[in-house]
Amino acid sequence: MQELYKAFSQIKNQQEFENFLSDLCTPYEIKALNERWRIARMLYTTSLSQDAIAANIGGSATTINRVARFLYAEKFGGYSTVLARLFPARAQNLSKNQKGRLTASSRRHHA
Repeated sequence: MQELYKAFSQIKNQQEFENFLSDLCTPYEIKALNERWRIARMLYTTSLSQDAIAANIGGSATTINRVARFLYAEKFGGYSTVLARLFPARAQNLSKNQKGRLTASSRRHHA
């Protein structure tokens, strides 16, 4: 995996990233990654429930729950790091109460 991470770190711009992903992944895999990213963005930037996001995007409850768990409960912080950079005003305004609500919602869907 380290070699793959190093390869990603060599990408200099969006066009290179698009080209690399197109070479590396199938169109279906790219679509799945895009769906997860859209879910993460919606969880982070809106107050929509997971059910409303599912209705809006068409994603499965399982996928939405997994994204919510990795966004708010897991230690990696990948989603939140990138989202905070893209939406700095939202990062400053995101309250712990909302994080707790989304995490609780995530647990409820996972049960």
